[in-house]
Amino acid sequence: MDWRETKHGLERNKTWTGDDYQDVTSKMCIEGDDYQDVTSNMCSEGDDYQDLTSNMCIEGADYQDVTSNMCIEGDDYQDLTPNMCIEGDDYQDVTSNMCSEGDDYQALTSNMCIEGDDY
Repeated sequence: MDWRETKHGLERNKTWTGDDYQDVTSKMCIEGDDYQDVTSNMCSEGDDYQDLTSNMCIEGADYQDVTSNMCIEGDDYQDLTPNMCIEGDDYQDVTSNMCSEGDDYQALTSNMCIEGDDY
């Protein structure tokens, strides 16, 4: 286990992807050195992510559905509780918590997001 210093104190990092990582327990996502904590959500700048309270963000073109929502790697994201919004050429579906990047998306009962051929 690795630890990092945040404005909330030391927090444990459970998963590393290259030079990036995600923290499952504190619901924080980092890519590079940019991140911002907004209450219970994690917002990141650049090609980063943010997740809802019980969700997980994935780095790269790979995804994981932790509870009922997904985070997508790509350009910028913003999610409105309890939905997922995507900026850029994407779309948001407020009623069923669907998110897509580009032209690829698929909605399962548990709200999956797809980027390219990886999901």
